[in-house]
Order: sequence, then C-alpha cells, then structure tokens
Amino acid sequence: MREKLNPIQNKSVPLFLGSLLLLPLIINPVVSMNFNDVYLNIKAIWILSVILPSTIYLVWCNYRQVDRFAGVLLTGWLCWVVVAGLLSGQGMFLLTGAPNRLQGLPIYLTYALVALATYLWSKNDFRAATLLTGTLGWLAVPLGIYVALQYYGIAGIISGSATAGVSATLTGATLGNQGYLAGCMALLLPLAANGAVRSRWKLLFMFLVGFCLTASLERGALLAAGIGYGLWMIQGNIKRYSVHLALLLGLLAPLPHMTSGQVHLRSFGSGDTRQVVTDSSGRTLLWNTALYGIHLHPLFGWGPGQLLNVMARRSDAQLLSEMNIQLTARTATRLSRTQDTPLNWRVAGGDKKPEQVTAPVNAVHNEYLEYALAYGIPAALAFSVLFLLGLKRAWNTVPWAAASLAAYLTYLLTWPETVRFAPLAWAILGVALASSTVLKGSKNFSEQIQKSI
Repeated sequence: MREKLNPIQNKSVPLFLGSLLLLPLIINPVVSMNFNDVYLNIKAIWILSVILPSTIYLVWCNYRQVDRFAGVLLTGWLCWVVVAGLLSGQGMFLLTGAPNRLQGLPIYLTYALVALATYLWSKNDFRAATLLTGTLGWLAVPLGIYVALQYYGIAGIISGSATAGVSATLTGATLGNQGYLAGCMALLLPLAANGAVRSRWKLLFMFLVGFCLTASLERGALLAAGIGYGLWMIQGNIKRYSVHLALLLGLLAPLPHMTSGQVHLRSFGSGDTRQVVTDSSGRTLLWNTALYGIHLHPLFGWGPGQLLNVMARRSDAQLLSEMNIQLTARTATRLSRTQDTPLNWRVAGGDKKPEQVTAPVNAVHNEYLEYALAYGIPAALAFSVLFLLGLKRAWNTVPWAAASLAAYLTYLLTWPETVRFAPLAWAILGVALASSTVLKGSKNFSEQIQKSI
C-alpha cells in the first residue's frame, strides 16, 4: 500500500513540504543586540521541532529499500561525522555546533533524514520531483518582494534597531544576510527556470531571483547561480528565450538605483576604501588556518567550532599578514583570550594611533575545508561524493536538480553550509539520488513527469 501513495492523500507530504517552504521565511521579530536572535536561532529550532518530525513521518510513510551505493555514502558520511565529533571531545559543541552557527550533530542528522525522506518519496511517487520544485519555487516571491522593498528603502532591516555586535545588511530579507539570501536564490534559480518553462506567469519567479542576485552583490553566489543556470541551459533549454529574458531583466533592474550602502557596488569596486573584485573578504586567513589544522589532524579533525582555537596556534606574523595588517615600524601584541573566543591584537608604533585588530569569524567559509577541519578529510570526501553522485544521477532525469546541486556545490566554495536554507539543498539531493532508480522502474518516466505538470 505504501508503494502507491497519492501525494494529495498522504498527509506526510504537505507537512514536509510546508516545513521546508517556511524555513527561509520564518523569523523571530524582536529587537536584539544580536541578529542571530532574529534570523538564526528560530530557524534551528524550526528544523529540530518541525522539519525533523515531519521528515521522520515522511520516511515512515514511504519506507522501502535504499540502493546500496547511495545508502552507504549517506550513512558513511553521517557516521563519520558522529564518530569524529565524539572523538574530538568538544562536549556541548557536538549538540550546538560552533557559537552563532548552530550546526551540531542533531542538525546533521536532520540533513541526512531529509535526503533519505525525499529519496524514498521519489521512489514511491514519480510526481515527487514536480511537487518539490513547484513548492520551493514559490520562495522566490516573498523573498524577492521583500528584497526589493529593502533595496528601494520602503522596508527596513528586520529588527534594525539593534546597533552593537551586528553586521546589518541591506538586502537579506528573512535570511538576515545578503550572502545567505543570494545562496538560497542560486539554489532556487534552476527550480524557478523549470517552472517558468511551463507557466508564463512564473516568469515573475525568474525576474525576482535575478533581482535578488544583483541586489546582493555577492560574487560567490553570482558565480554559483551562473554555473547552475548554465548547466540548466545546456540540458536542452538554450532556446527558452522568454525565460532568459525574464532573468536578464531581473539582473538589470537594480542597477539604475543604488542605495546608500551599495553606491560603490561594494563587491566590485576599486580604490582604497572599496573592495576590489579579487579581494578574499578575509577568507585567506580562514582558509589557511583550516589547511593548517587539517595538516595536523587529517583523519578525525578537531571537532566543531574549533577554527579560532586552531588559529590561536599560528604565529602573529602569519595571521596579521593574511589580514593585510602592515607592521612596518609597528609592533603587534596579542591580547589574552579564553578558549573559543576571537583573537585580538594591539598594534602600535609608527605615525599611526594605536589600534585593536580582531579576528572574530569562526566559520571557514568553504564547506569542504570546514568538514575536513572539524571531522577529518574522509568526512569532506564523503560529503563531496554524495552530492556529486546526486548531480550525476539527476543529469538526464531531473535536469533542474542537477543544476541546482551544481550551484550549491559552487556556493559552498566560499560560504558555509547554513541552517537557514541548507535543508532545501538536502531535499533536492534526495530527489536527485533517487532519479536514476526511478527511471529504471519506469520506462516512461519523462512522459509521466510531463503529464503531471
């Protein structure tokens, strides 16, 4: 009976899809000194209290055998993360993840179950891929509209009264940061394109996604979106001129008007006070620290939340050089710190006033290096192979899923995997992993997909 589930009658499906749809949108609208109280904490709570139970319910309703290769990869990745985490002895960090990141073992378990749930659901119902892309594509509307309102100064930053310890962003919508917003849009772009092919009014989705990408001005996310969309195009969609035009108009729409915070095209400017396109945005320090830590503990890593502690082992000269702090005729004194806290230096001398330099970022901003640093190189390899397998399997059967995974994998080269929208990517991964096995069980798979739209 479970092998022929009807997605309309099966209550687990709308519960699961609804929980995913609301994740990027849900916020805690309070005035706080820390924007994590507004944007991050509530999403972690939502994942564990809503997405996790609905995912378990979907798995239970659709349970059947998983193909061995995908099952071994998914289980192997999760088990290695758990074992490596336990061996690190990081205590509560295993549950909570790094401070202000909240990606602990329960979150990783949820990711794995989300992928398993959509895998099983896809094997039981060939319309799963269509329902997933149709549901998640709608995220472009509320996110895109609010970004436009922020961009033109009609709506402000949610909880914008916070002034200390907060990096306020002009276009983050309910993701709280333009980098996360742009990453989510890069992931959704192939889904939006898939919907726009079949419905003219869904061309609006393409316009809004394009608007968000330009308004965010995030180089890594723009590159990810370009790669994802390029792959979608070469999979038989080059002549979708109306879809391309809608995206192009969206990309160009923000250019005539620049808000005060974007007047210099922040990520593409030049000069002493602007950020040049080749600047690493501080990632050189993070990546070199990760490589240093991986070299010392390559097999099981350091455990979650240890980037700053690994950084503290490196020399001041190396760290300050990677932070572009010039020490000619000046001296730098490292200030005392406690475990897990940022590094600080007092730089004095020369013809400049003494200043305090801080290295506060506790995420590598490259998820492959992050996995290797926290849980060892095998964890990073298992993660990479798992997503590449999904991309390969979906290439001929669910092209939008392959393109979306490619965009996500590119995004993770310069950004961390964030609980703010990562479950969406893992849901797409499950559909992608199941796509080739579904095809084997249905000779008319592509025709059935077209009829269900």
